[in-house]
Amino acid sequence: MEENYTSERRNDSVDVVALWRAICRKWYLFVGSVVICVGLVVCYLKIAKPQYEVLADILVNEDEKKGSSGGLSSLVSEVSGGGFSLDGMIGGGSVNDEILVISSHTIIREMVQRLELNKVYTSKKNFFSKKEYYGNSPITVDVPESMLDTLVAGFVVKVQTDKSSNKIKVLLKRGFFKTLAETEATSFPIKVDYGEGIVIDKTPYYKPDEKLRFVAHINGYDAQAERLAKRLEIDLSDKKANGISLKIEDSNRRRGQDILDTLIECYNEDAVLNKNLKAENMLAFIDDRLITVENELHEAERVIEQYKRENDLSDINSEAKIILEANSQYRKLLLEAETQYSIISMVDSFLNRPENKYSLVPVTTGLPDKGAAEAINEYNKLLLERMRLLRTAKDSNLSLLTLTAQIDAMRENILNTVSKAKESSDIARADLKKQEAEFKNRLRGFPEQERAYLDIKRNQMIKNELYTFLMKRREENAMTLASTSPKCRIVNAAYSKNKPVSPQSLLLLAIAFGVGLVLPVVYLYGKSIFNVRFATRNDLRRLTNLPVAGEIGHNSSSEYLVMKGHSNSPVAEMFRLLRSNLQFILPGNEKRVLLVTSSEPGEGKSFVSLNLAYAIAMTGKRTVLIDLDLRSPQIANYLGLSSTSGLTSYLIAKNGADESSLIHSQTESLDVITAGPVPPNPSELLLSPQLDNLMNDLRKRYDYVIIDTAPVERVSDTFSLTRFADATLYVCRANYTPKNSVFNAMDFAAEGSLKNVIFVLNDTEVTHTYGYSEEKHTRRG
Repeated sequence: MEENYTSERRNDSVDVVALWRAICRKWYLFVGSVVICVGLVVCYLKIAKPQYEVLADILVNEDEKKGSSGGLSSLVSEVSGGGFSLDGMIGGGSVNDEILVISSHTIIREMVQRLELNKVYTSKKNFFSKKEYYGNSPITVDVPESMLDTLVAGFVVKVQTDKSSNKIKVLLKRGFFKTLAETEATSFPIKVDYGEGIVIDKTPYYKPDEKLRFVAHINGYDAQAERLAKRLEIDLSDKKANGISLKIEDSNRRRGQDILDTLIECYNEDAVLNKNLKAENMLAFIDDRLITVENELHEAERVIEQYKRENDLSDINSEAKIILEANSQYRKLLLEAETQYSIISMVDSFLNRPENKYSLVPVTTGLPDKGAAEAINEYNKLLLERMRLLRTAKDSNLSLLTLTAQIDAMRENILNTVSKAKESSDIARADLKKQEAEFKNRLRGFPEQERAYLDIKRNQMIKNELYTFLMKRREENAMTLASTSPKCRIVNAAYSKNKPVSPQSLLLLAIAFGVGLVLPVVYLYGKSIFNVRFATRNDLRRLTNLPVAGEIGHNSSSEYLVMKGHSNSPVAEMFRLLRSNLQFILPGNEKRVLLVTSSEPGEGKSFVSLNLAYAIAMTGKRTVLIDLDLRSPQIANYLGLSSTSGLTSYLIAKNGADESSLIHSQTESLDVITAGPVPPNPSELLLSPQLDNLMNDLRKRYDYVIIDTAPVERVSDTFSLTRFADATLYVCRANYTPKNSVFNAMDFAAEGSLKNVIFVLNDTEVTHTYGYSEEKHTRRG
């Protein structure tokens, strides 16, 4: 009976039970992995320095806003309330702005320069013993400031002292392979000829009687500031307060505290310097304007005095009180318009002076146009940034040139804006004057002297208000210069926590232990997933839905015939088990022809054919073994028979030959027909009618006919023999046969190229047999 097969593949997933068995067998992998991982972490903990968290908190002081009242000051207050004030130029700003300032590269660079953090001093005794110095270094390396300002790539200075020879070796390196300079000396200081000259000297902490391997890592200020900025954490301490928290992790508590304290100090100094710079520029402008306004005020008062003397007037105000009350409203409006026009004229005059091209525009509070005030405010900010850059950068600095160009462009825009504002103010003033002229027409009964006096007095009042305004601002700037209060108040000075934040020994050891357990599982899982071959019977069953008759263990002996006599070796017992399984799997015919093949040479098909034939013959069944692997016959070699004659000679003979001459009797129930010499046309011989006649005769005379054939993936000989077969034993070899070969065999079975395919797994690892032996054999190769 012939079965129909499909080429459906079994799920090639990982068997969890098989994986667990592999884990149990490979327990030593877990032990070794855990020991290695934990050992590496222990080495790391031995080398790594504890990192301590250093914290500090500051509170940003808000600048006081001083109110004013009356006259011109009241007008200034109203304009200031619109979004800009002179006080805003001197200080203030949100806390986020201050975070930006304190974390700026300029402030951090200044802190690095003060603490010399760009120089890291260490000494090393061995791989696990490394000491880092801060404030107690036995040796210092003095590098010129000009080199540190422009140094892009750092370098290493190695100093080695030898107390026996009193020699001091100095080596300058960049990277692992580039040597910059090398020298020897017998005493300190030592000058190294590199760049502008580097001087190495000892400190009071130096001990001449001790051997020292000293290393100094030298970096530029800018590079070290960039590294430190990445380690600093600066943020709001509370969203509802003006507090800023600063945090850094460092292996040296004192150094971490100095970093935060010095950073706060540099921030305060920069804020005070910036405030004083703005106040000094403001004061210089006000003094200059005070001289001009004072002269104008004296001239206005002199005109009033002269007019009264010429017209013999005493108290004009009392005489015109009633009329002036009616005209007071227009005068107030005109006064405000004249004041605004004067302030705009002052700003316009200041901006048009060439010597004030890059000076702060001080007076913006009287401008009626808020857009102009905001533009001047932005202009002042750019000027302040330029002044700050001028303190540290050269004239050819690209950032400075770009900023100057931006200021020039903005200046032209502001000039246009102020000019338009001046024109608008002049139009408003003209309208008020026109209205006042109309009112005067209604007062023609007043003497001409009174009208002239009012004009003169109004001019004097304008100059007086402007003079008072400038004097007030002058005093405010003088107070600003006299005040040296810091920008921020220190809430918590830098302090370090007692326990280190890293490395966390217990956590790292736990992770190492876990990784040590996981790695072997990953290895075994990956091995099972990516292995293109299979090793066990269960692996084979997961690949195919075709029957697996059994497995044959590894033959550790040099004999190919393991079924001699009544052997009870593990391999012999496995052949007996294979024989029993075949009786249940094979179709119910009494006369059976078994085709034995494989995918590739070396998988043990001839070995299986020979011993299976012996196993079946031991049951008393008449069995014949035919070696039809005409290209590479092995049965004659295994049995020590002659290969000069055999089946090929019988098939080639034209007149036929006696069948009895082909048969070699091995036991009472087993005969063997060898292949004979290798023919030039094996495929054609296997299709000859003589072979058909021979097979028909053998099927009648024997219970089992076992045919050893060629590998199916090398030649097509086996497919031409399926016409004789009742079933095909497909031999695979553990850890040798690719998985794809199993899929190919399934395709052959589905196509009908091979009949009733039954798998046999050869050369597996034998751990025990069914009750006969507890001997364990190890696979060779």
